[in-house]
Amino acid sequence: MHSTDPYTAPFAPDPDVDQFYREKVRAVVDIVLGAWNGEAPTVVLSGSLALGDGRATRTPEGPGPASDVDLYLVTEEAAHAAALTDLPRIHGALRRSDRTSDLTVDLGVTTAARLAAAPVSIANRTLAEHGRVLTGDREVLDAMRSVRGRPIPPADGLLLLQNRTVEALVPVALFGDSSMHDAFWYLHAKTLRDIGLSAIVAAGRFAPRPGDRAELVRATWEESELGKVVPGFPARYEESSGSSSRGSAPSRGSGSSVRGETALRRAWEDLGTTLFAVARWEHRTIDPHASDDPNSWVRAGSGPLRRRVKSWLPFATGDPGAFAKALTRGFPGTPMQGAYVAASCLMASAGTAWGGGAPDQGTMIAGARAICPFTVKDRRPDAAWWELRNAICEYWNETVLGGSRTIEKGGPR
Repeated sequence: MHSTDPYTAPFAPDPDVDQFYREKVRAVVDIVLGAWNGEAPTVVLSGSLALGDGRATRTPEGPGPASDVDLYLVTEEAAHAAALTDLPRIHGALRRSDRTSDLTVDLGVTTAARLAAAPVSIANRTLAEHGRVLTGDREVLDAMRSVRGRPIPPADGLLLLQNRTVEALVPVALFGDSSMHDAFWYLHAKTLRDIGLSAIVAAGRFAPRPGDRAELVRATWEESELGKVVPGFPARYEESSGSSSRGSAPSRGSGSSVRGETALRRAWEDLGTTLFAVARWEHRTIDPHASDDPNSWVRAGSGPLRRRVKSWLPFATGDPGAFAKALTRGFPGTPMQGAYVAASCLMASAGTAWGGGAPDQGTMIAGARAICPFTVKDRRPDAAWWELRNAICEYWNETVLGGSRTIEKGGPR
């Protein structure tokens, strides 16, 4: 967007929600620039707010945040590494401010050259086609012309699902904090929406605007085995999208009207089984070698990495073997991939986190233990679940998010 005032276009369909985010985004930009060391970056807004699809909770005091603020900070190449290192401090400034402490703000640091070389992905197409330059070089997104309108690789849908799976593990440690329940239900609805998005991308479909995806989700479920594996999901997707309430936050879904910890746990257990089932389908859909020898996925390039990969192979030959075989073949054998697989197994056995769950969840934990790149000392299922969860979430925060989040550790209850 190259308008003189990028705040002219709406951030949300409802006027009061639009005004709410207009003020919030200005506050975020002010704090980021105030905390920045060196020459100010170009600040670009992406995500749902750039699409004009901001959502909010409704409270007696007015709207509350139910959408993330996704910002790209475009700096010079020479300042890139230092800026990445400085992100946790900037996030801290946002958390400490009364104006922005209630927001989830995702900050990414990049450069014009990196934008020009960006591969086609969900995030990059959204940025290239709908990003708004809030401050700085108005022409910075012109470098992304090659990304616009191009088909998104199906594997990017899978990557989205993997990241959302780990993100769903993060709040489990805070389930006893009743003040966080609204945030939990927001993340639950957001995860359902991203499950739908990941599946349509894996099926070779895409629509940048959330309101345009419902028909694609239904088509994907009707034309694939997902209709049998996860029946009724399109209706849940549409409910989570809040299409009938425009800019309001999606409803909390069936069975969750009682806002207690028991309902939240049940919702997370159901979310975990859904994430697991859709991930298994996506891997079978994307991997061209799904029927080959399970060892064929090992494509590590170095000796030490190859040894790490071999330590994960027991998972590929045991229960839940079908998922492991599809999940591991055709993808690079990296520690992060092992962490993603383990995270999926942990979400599928989320009941173990609070001492419950189905009898077969022990198999899931054993699978997570076998493929996870971290050593797990405790043999008790609930303690092992938490040990794995803590390690995976921290590793994901450092590896994928650059340490920008605070990850609370948890343990058996």
